[in-house]
Amino acid sequence: MRKIRRFQLVHIVDSLVKNGSKVTQKAIAEKLGVTQGWVSQFTNSFKGNWIGFRKILVSLLKDLDRSTNIWDCTEINAFI
Repeated sequence: MRKIRRFQLVHIVDSLVKNGSKVTQKAIAEKLGVTQGWVSQFTNSFKGNWIGFRKILVSLLKDLDRSTNIWDCTEINAFI
């Protein structure tokens, strides 16, 4: 179940980035169907905090060549 949530979370962040929307815990929680607190706890489980998690994930997604399938990317799959 946790792996599915990771996949969904990455997909939601990617969608928000592509749409030019602000990546917030609230936006992710609404799309994932969980509480903002759950998103906060989930991101903190990566030995960091929300700001660091968002910065790393958004940077990774923006830097990837958009002509490739991000789900085949080694870095994304290592996270998931």
